[in-house]
Amino acid sequence: MPYRNIPWFHSLSLKGTIALIVMALGLLVGALWVVNTTGKEKVLEESSKLIEETGNNVIGSLMGRSKEIASLVRGIAAVTEKLPKDETAYHEIFPSLFNFDGDLKVAGGGIWPEAYKFKEGVERNSFFWGRERDGSFKYYDDYNDPTGKGYHNEEWYVVVRHSAPGQCFWSKSYMDPYSFQPMVTCTVGTYEGGNFTGAVTVDLKLEGIKDSMKEWQKKTGGYTVLFDRNGKFIGFPAAGTGAKVFSTDANGNKSENFMTANDFAVKQPLFKPISDAITKMNQFILQKAKNDSNLNNERAATIDADSYQINREEAEFISAVLTDPLKERTRASKLFDSFEIENDFLLNEKALIFLFHVPQSYWKLAVVIPLSEATSVATSLVDSLILKLGILIFLLTGIGYLIMSYFLVRPISKITNTIQDVDTQITNGDFKKLKNRTLENYSKDEIGVLSNIFSRLSQGFLEAQEVIKKQKDTLEIKVEERTVELARSKQEAEKANLAKSEFLSRMSHELRTPMNAILGFTQLLQMDSKSPPTVRQKDNLSQVLLAGGHLLELINEVLDLSTIESGNLELSIETIDLSLLVDEAISISKPLAHENNISLEYKKIPEETYYIKGDPLRYKQVVLNLLSNAIKYNNPNGSVVVSYEKQENGKIRLGIKDTGHGIPSDKKDKLFIPFERFDLNMELIEGTGIGLTISKQIIELMDGSIGFESTPGEGSFFYIDVPSSNETPSPIQIEKGSDSIQPSLAENDKKKVLYIEDIPANVELLSQILNNRPYIELLSAFNAPDGIKKAQDHIPDLILMDINLPGMDGREALKKLQNIDAVKNIPVFALTADAMEVDIKKTLDMGFKDYITKPIDVPKFLERIDRFFAANPPKLQ
Repeated sequence: MPYRNIPWFHSLSLKGTIALIVMALGLLVGALWVVNTTGKEKVLEESSKLIEETGNNVIGSLMGRSKEIASLVRGIAAVTEKLPKDETAYHEIFPSLFNFDGDLKVAGGGIWPEAYKFKEGVERNSFFWGRERDGSFKYYDDYNDPTGKGYHNEEWYVVVRHSAPGQCFWSKSYMDPYSFQPMVTCTVGTYEGGNFTGAVTVDLKLEGIKDSMKEWQKKTGGYTVLFDRNGKFIGFPAAGTGAKVFSTDANGNKSENFMTANDFAVKQPLFKPISDAITKMNQFILQKAKNDSNLNNERAATIDADSYQINREEAEFISAVLTDPLKERTRASKLFDSFEIENDFLLNEKALIFLFHVPQSYWKLAVVIPLSEATSVATSLVDSLILKLGILIFLLTGIGYLIMSYFLVRPISKITNTIQDVDTQITNGDFKKLKNRTLENYSKDEIGVLSNIFSRLSQGFLEAQEVIKKQKDTLEIKVEERTVELARSKQEAEKANLAKSEFLSRMSHELRTPMNAILGFTQLLQMDSKSPPTVRQKDNLSQVLLAGGHLLELINEVLDLSTIESGNLELSIETIDLSLLVDEAISISKPLAHENNISLEYKKIPEETYYIKGDPLRYKQVVLNLLSNAIKYNNPNGSVVVSYEKQENGKIRLGIKDTGHGIPSDKKDKLFIPFERFDLNMELIEGTGIGLTISKQIIELMDGSIGFESTPGEGSFFYIDVPSSNETPSPIQIEKGSDSIQPSLAENDKKKVLYIEDIPANVELLSQILNNRPYIELLSAFNAPDGIKKAQDHIPDLILMDINLPGMDGREALKKLQNIDAVKNIPVFALTADAMEVDIKKTLDMGFKDYITKPIDVPKFLERIDRFFAANPPKLQ
């Protein structure tokens, strides 16, 4: 409910006013005595200090804006130095940067490359955007007109060549040819390797200075005039429109421009003292610069010669400004000079002139204050107060204190004490005591109203606490619901991942099944000694096996990637002798290197041991992948060097360096992304683009890392860092080849092998393979029940079992066999197209003695069969 109005005679303002008036009378009397004895001179001195402080604040405000623009230009210059020289990228990036949060005072900006630096053979290649009337930026190509004088000869461009890196050079004020508005330009140079490569500019409209000038006029009590470096007006009081020159171009566009201070002084002689002061200030700057050892005496002549817009006199002054001669003089205060004039042309009375220096841009600010305004305080006091009543200050102040103590201090003290009690209760969480808590109220003034407000706030606070508690309970319910939702989402994601794994497993099986027949019969044709193929046929068969092997490699890589992503890849971490493992990998890679005419060097250190922690098979897989890439992507007659060394972080680095094409800089961050390929001969070199992805994830699972260094045109250096080990490793069993030791058996000691497979072509393939082993008698069954029956009838020495059988699968068939006493001890090998790691582990854990994946590698398959029977000789009857 609205609070009632307080009668004026009850108001605290009246009571306070009475006390303040009493005190003010005493202060005025004392002030009169002080002013009358010290004189107006002191007042004028303090007024000057105040005006100086105000002027410095104005300069600070002005510098804040100029620093903001200079920072923008420096930032864009830094971006320009880092960006590649691409016109499309420039048009996409820079317009939004120049827009500067939609600052309409920014009229435009541009990138101005040095001649022939942006594009070979192109002298003028600038990028300039100007702001349109609707606020948007439009690209202009006018400065690149070969018939024009060229932006390289413009004032702002010529000078910035001589400025320090990162230094903003402010141009003199000018009328923009596109917006027909007076403005100035901030220019910063760009550099590459310490060499000048161009400039970045931002054009700032000066029309915004008008509003600032009005605000400055309110602060100073007079008026202000802003000049550019050369003494040309930038900002001028509204009453001084005579300082402008108006013109209309051929298209009817009206424009305006300011005069210089000297030109205006000819038109308005009363302004001459100010113009003379500016001239004197410029002369001081020139002289100060000439005395500076940092002044480049040849710079002015160079600037004069390079720009058609700058004469020698202006070039001398610009050269002086670049040394910043007023830097130390105006560090504490920006006031350069102050003086009095008899008659100001605008004020028509005596005035004080304060001339300020604007750092960096070397603009000048003149603050003009009426002399009467500066001394008005002292004059009014002296004229209006006659009696010196300073002696009454003590008495009147005591009376005022008593009044305020009774009507103001005491009630407020009561309120303060009560509020402190309430604060303590709130801090302790004792909200119940706040109920019906009110302040004692005996008055009808503002303090009484304040007491009522406090009581209402106390009750409002309690109500707010109840609302907060309800919201907290609601939030806890929502959090719980969100937790349940997240758990459901996680479960769905796991289902989707499982579905993907099952799909890949099925696809692998479906692809490997026909490949088993294709590659198996092809190997048999190659191995046929009775009807050996011709040379041409051998070549054709080799091409079939090569293509099939590549397809199998692609399938394996996809399965590996899926296994890793699903988190099902299990590693067997053990201590590895790195030198032996690398020996084996190099031995396997030598044929590929010889085929591609690549020299394979190995910098082995025999006197030192290099033991690492990792999975030997997976680590060898990564090494072989890196060696394969280094050979395949190498230059003709190139080389590959393998080395290893110990790192300070307790890891051992294996390095593989090639002399290939190298990796482009813009492609390096995509190297380990799946399916990304960007080699120069992509159409000639087989691959999926996931080998490096798999390698990186395998090494990271071993607590290691994989990285590379590459220089386009020189080659690449890939390295693997894995933890070292102080333990002695078990000997690595290096593959010896496919020579088999066939057991010597009598005719009546033939081994029986039962093959349970539902695809006739696979049965026929195995039959022809085992024809090469006369000591083996092959039995076959096309489903699990028939296979179990034949096993009971013939008691084979070995069972080869497909897993994906119709009806009863191979795993279920094994369980049946394990429950039959007559056959439960017969070794069973899984011979299947399922190649997923999870399938292999699950199958071996059930009791299968070995796991052979299709397509069958005939020599290795026969070797495993021979070794099995050599280790299991026939039992004597």
